[in-house]
Amino acid sequence: MEPERKPLSLLELCFRSAVDNLRYMNSVDNLEMGLLKRILPHCTLEQLTHIESCTEMDLTGVTDVLWKRFFQREFGEADMNVAIKRMKESGVRYKWKKLFEEKTEKQKQVEQRMSAGLRNKYEAANAGTQYAGINLVCMKLF
Repeated sequence: MEPERKPLSLLELCFRSAVDNLRYMNSVDNLEMGLLKRILPHCTLEQLTHIESCTEMDLTGVTDVLWKRFFQREFGEADMNVAIKRMKESGVRYKWKKLFEEKTEKQKQVEQRMSAGLRNKYEAANAGTQYAGINLVCMKLF
């Protein structure tokens, strides 16, 4: 025979419902910080970004740890340690969300430069083979 289970509290039911429906969540201005500390760690990067953009109050107290974790996952332990070291050396503490956004933007710029360089090399190589092909056609004609 199964032992009797204790029914879930209304708060626990609300918590589970919130976590199950994070993709539909917008502003969390009216929720208390204790509840947000339980709910927001279940967010994906996109969900957290959306919730923060819809919320007027500052969520840094709850989300800074989450952004640090996203930074570590996206860029690695070494880059995270470099960021921490630089903050300690400069005596300035930055929000991890801002560090994540800036690092992402820097990475996009590097990728754009690399793809432009590859495109230029491909176009130059392609132009050279086309020019060589034209020379072969001309030689055959004369």
